[in-house]
Amino acid sequence: MRKIFVFHYHYLKGGVTTVVKNIVKTLRDDYNFTIFGSKKMGIEGIEDILSFENVDFVNFEELGYIYPDSTDQKDFECLKESISKKLNDFLDEDAIYWVHNYHLGKNPAFTQVFKDFVVNKNVPTIIQIHDFPECARWENYFFVRKFIKSSLYPIKSNIIYATINLSDYNRLIKSGIPEENLFYLPNAVELKKEHNEEIEKFSKSQIITKLKELGFNIKENNKNILYPTRTIRRKNILEAVLINRLHGKSNLLITLPANSDKERPYEKVVKETFESEKVNGAWAISAKDPSLFPYIVKFSDLFFSSSVLEGFGMIYLESKFNNKNFLTRKLDIIEDFKNIKDISYYDGLYVNLSGIEKEKIKKEYQKHIDGIPISNNYKDILLQDLNSKFENESVDFSYLPVQMQKEFCLKDITEINYLKEINKGIFDKIDLLTTSNHIDQGINTEEFSLKSYKKRISEIIESFGNTKNTYTESKKIDEEILKSFLKLENIRLIYSF
Repeated sequence: MRKIFVFHYHYLKGGVTTVVKNIVKTLRDDYNFTIFGSKKMGIEGIEDILSFENVDFVNFEELGYIYPDSTDQKDFECLKESISKKLNDFLDEDAIYWVHNYHLGKNPAFTQVFKDFVVNKNVPTIIQIHDFPECARWENYFFVRKFIKSSLYPIKSNIIYATINLSDYNRLIKSGIPEENLFYLPNAVELKKEHNEEIEKFSKSQIITKLKELGFNIKENNKNILYPTRTIRRKNILEAVLINRLHGKSNLLITLPANSDKERPYEKVVKETFESEKVNGAWAISAKDPSLFPYIVKFSDLFFSSSVLEGFGMIYLESKFNNKNFLTRKLDIIEDFKNIKDISYYDGLYVNLSGIEKEKIKKEYQKHIDGIPISNNYKDILLQDLNSKFENESVDFSYLPVQMQKEFCLKDITEINYLKEINKGIFDKIDLLTTSNHIDQGINTEEFSLKSYKKRISEIIESFGNTKNTYTESKKIDEEILKSFLKLENIRLIYSF
């Protein structure tokens, strides 16, 4: 059988690891797999697939994360040499090299060496892009650009780029990557419905009682709005808290705490907000009792997300698989769901600010923009967007500093009731979605099945050799990608909290 070599920094549970597992599950009958990554960083997410007869793991410690404050030029060159030796030791011209997020600024030495390797050795290569350093990861962007001055996106007949959403696919097309070198590969979702008689025995009131016993401020007669998420900044959880308070007829259920030290300050603010008696709901339920999740799913009245950044619309599929309605913030990922209905999303939550408050926030953004490692011309584009976002009395809540968001969430309801009228559309949708049984919201789960995934991957692999372009490299592609992210939405203050 032909071989596929998979490369990623680590294989912790979730994220890219889930994608890798689905690739293996989809193609294991046709290919032998060798998975490369840092065992030290973690590989517990792939332990189940390593039991497959045709899946091997190679410990590649040099592939782990490196950091700006501990990497000088000498370290960088030594690491490059070590990575190059290892790649050459495993050179196999018959294998397909499949790398994930190699450009993200997590290990610029690997980025440089891997790029040179696949260009020079001409091995069939899939560069799968899940995220960009230019999107709210400026420290990563600066790190990769400190050491690599050339383009991160070489164009050659043996190199195929794959994106997990149409928004990024279109971004790369507009930036100059030829259509024949680019494929749209949305994530596959393997959802299994298991009949659990134990869950069927429990009533909604019993679950509410259990949540109360755990110390949560739950109102028994309220609707239950489930936000299945970790407490991380991009999930914009305080917006969900404020919407829930304004709705006044629902409990907001957040499933998980943070999962990294960088997210702890934000987690602390969210936790403190939920501790107020003004907030009806439960935070980090699964941290107190992981067994409750399937019961909460069953008795929830709505799946909800106020996230401001997602690579894939998992919540759309998860909700429909569980025969639930959903409401989310409108993000670019809705392009992947061509029949999605307007009832399914809202544009933003708007609050009124005084002129003094707006000027204070703008100064914070100006300071933040000044520190981004880009040219003044690019900074001017961000400043123009900043001014346009704050020119009206009402401002999108997600652009506020985190502490101000918390203050809004905890104001007396009489002070913020006016927001219900400004944002009437949100509450009309919540009322409709929480009082209607499972409705058609235009989501086709079959489009994201493992069967569809295999078909898309087969098309990618079959395309090798079909492209006629010779090797080219242009920093114009990188510049166009950078410019596509020069919007205030990508430097929200919440990301740097």
